[in-house]
Amino acid sequence: MTGFPRATRLRSGEDFKRNLKARKRGSGRWFTTSVVANQAGHARLGMVIGRRVLAQATRRNRIKRVTREQFRLLATGLGAVDIVVRLRSKLATEDMPEAEAEIERLLRELA
Repeated sequence: MTGFPRATRLRSGEDFKRNLKARKRGSGRWFTTSVVANQAGHARLGMVIGRRVLAQATRRNRIKRVTREQFRLLATGLGAVDIVVRLRSKLATEDMPEAEAEIERLLRELA
């Protein structure tokens, strides 16, 4: 799988709402993940990384890139689930390596 194909993305607001109400969650210092089974037959990813929590676009984009890459590496072992990764607290520049490790850990827990 190259890139981040449309079929592997959560796109509709209904999918996000259903997922964010899910009971199965994982959380860390900066991120929360929620997981719910889907009918698509493969794993899909959605991200909620708001400007209020992380003001600089370059840092938001870096988090998204890291999340997509970790998802891509683990997607085959995840099964038919929808995953939403949400940034829940402010993230300083010096904390980026730890945050990237946290994303990896949270996604590996789901696999």
